[in-house]
Amino acid sequence: MKLITICPHCESKVKVKAFLVGDRLDLAKAKGKVFEMRCGNCQSRLNVDVDDVIADSDYTVPIVSGLSLIGAIVITLFFWDVGIFAFFTLVLPIIVASSARQNQRVKIRLFNDLYYDSKRLRIP
Repeated sequence: MKLITICPHCESKVKVKAFLVGDRLDLAKAKGKVFEMRCGNCQSRLNVDVDDVIADSDYTVPIVSGLSLIGAIVITLFFWDVGIFAFFTLVLPIIVASSARQNQRVKIRLFNDLYYDSKRLRIP
């Protein structure tokens, strides 16, 4: 999951650098309710509110899932004569990859649905 905000000057996406942030409360603890950033496109300074940050999917989980699927196919072909063991070598990485993708979707939905300042009216 990557965290982004929109630059008000040039309308480009600016990536928020935060480590192990699960929700807006963790982001507020790490960076403060309002934190300063610099746009990589127009180099303007931004005062970003925690509620203006949105979560988006990144390509880490699909890449790892694809590599594990390719590895599972190779291992399955190697153990093809064993029988049921070959089936488990193919199915287990598929189950793990699908659960990782589902976990990422849930984390993104939770981050985007829950706001730090719930008293403020948010109109998208």
